[in-house]
Amino acid sequence: MRLRTLEPSYRSAGPLPPEAESEAQAPSWGEMDQQSAGAAEPTDALAQATRNLRTMIATARLNDGRAPKAIVLLSAEAEPETALTAFNLAVASARSGWRTLLVDTSNGQAVQPRLFRIEPGAAIAPLRDVADLGAFIQQTAVPDLFLLSVGGADPSNTGGAVDPHRFLQPLIDDFDLLLIDASHTSADCPLSEAAEAAIVVLRQDHSTVSCVGEVIGRLRMQGTPLLGTFLVA
Repeated sequence: MRLRTLEPSYRSAGPLPPEAESEAQAPSWGEMDQQSAGAAEPTDALAQATRNLRTMIATARLNDGRAPKAIVLLSAEAEPETALTAFNLAVASARSGWRTLLVDTSNGQAVQPRLFRIEPGAAIAPLRDVADLGAFIQQTAVPDLFLLSVGGADPSNTGGAVDPHRFLQPLIDDFDLLLIDASHTSADCPLSEAAEAAIVVLRQDHSTVSCVGEVIGRLRMQGTPLLGTFLVA
């Protein structure tokens, strides 16, 4: 069963771009570069939607009363939309004054560097004990917004392996907000269980109920709170 909704999505505020006129076709990676440019326009519909999402994050509280600082964005059959949402949410958060780190877990595909139009930096395995994580962090053109590329862990090399919570903790301490783009690694991202909360991105008329249920069920097993879902038309 495909998910449908009567709720307005971010694209309902204005006409669709020519490359997205068909609801049945997801944006390609080339098109994503063009769509991400909308983040530079404060009145853009997607920019407004992600500002609303940022506000939801600002008001959210964990069971212990703390505001979540490490949030993973997971895909329910919406990989390009999830990456694009992570990009725009990171931009909106940094522009609000939050020192923001966007963690790209695309395993060598360099999705976020492509959207930011910067050369990919060296990737670090998420389960390696590294003395200076700062050496892997790139600064973007957006003030207070930084990027960290995370690759897959090498199963043949267990030396220096650390718990993903230990990997994230120094980053959580150094930034106001840590966004983990797990668009391409939603099913097996080792950092997702270490995140303090999660947002699941859906694509209207494409994401299936069974897939959404599987993602949410995995979060429950991990004990990761679900902040909410974000629907992309």
